[in-house]
Amino acid sequence: MATLSKATETSKPNTTMPFFKVSENFLSSALATMITKAILQPVDTCKTRAQSSRKLGFRVRFIDILVDALKKENPVALFRGLPAAWLGSIPAQSLYISTYESCKYLFLEKTHFLPKNMGIALSAAIGDSVAGFIRVPPETIKQRLQAGLDPSTSKAISHIFQTQGLKGFYRGYIAQVSRDIPYAIVLFLTYENAKLLFSNKRRMKARDNLIRGALAGGVASFLTTPLDVVKTRIMTHSGDVAVSSFRFWLGTVHRLVREEGWRSLWRGAGPRVSYKICSSALFFVCFEFLRSTIHFHHNDLRK
Repeated sequence: MATLSKATETSKPNTTMPFFKVSENFLSSALATMITKAILQPVDTCKTRAQSSRKLGFRVRFIDILVDALKKENPVALFRGLPAAWLGSIPAQSLYISTYESCKYLFLEKTHFLPKNMGIALSAAIGDSVAGFIRVPPETIKQRLQAGLDPSTSKAISHIFQTQGLKGFYRGYIAQVSRDIPYAIVLFLTYENAKLLFSNKRRMKARDNLIRGALAGGVASFLTTPLDVVKTRIMTHSGDVAVSSFRFWLGTVHRLVREEGWRSLWRGAGPRVSYKICSSALFFVCFEFLRSTIHFHHNDLRK
């Protein structure tokens, strides 16, 4: 009986990714996110200011915003919101990447349940949906700081809680998910398929990952810029309304188009695309390098 039970157990296919693989993905993405966010925070700040302001014209340039910020404020102000960005992005990105890699392993390697591109797209959507629950509150705080609505992280938290309660921290959840899921799908479809640009006969180099990351980030960010503008307006909105509803999301789109024209949906596209090209390139270079390094040392410890 014991033998039969043991045979039955061993006959069940193991469809879960090994824990050490999950931990490698989680740790590598955490470190890569910390490095990338710190280097590119000034660009993200300029992008947020361009999108949140009604005074700036459509043709506003990144360099103009940067020069204006340096004239009026201390250069350190360009890093405003970095602690909040780390607080949300490091755990969220780690959960996002590890979930994506685990789902991709399940759908494409272990069960062959889906065609390649469909498996990549579904894995990206699942990973982003899971990460969204811990990504939105810090993102809301960070964008209020970057837009100059609050002087510090503690003041931003206090203001949001006092005026809207806990739901205020999730005010942009619908907008965040409506932007991030399409972005994630386009990003990983481009990144994974960009491998075809390189020979499979040689080992991938840092330069290859840099190009793949930059290409994926540029394409995905440009196509989802309108969704990013809507999300920024919702998160920096000061009214006490049900801003987490889909109705308010549609109302924001309608108000933007009516009052500022269709081109307002592409405001900040330059800084956003520039930021995403650099951030995706940096992230994937760091991520792939750190993952291979951690994997190498992990194998040494297991020997």
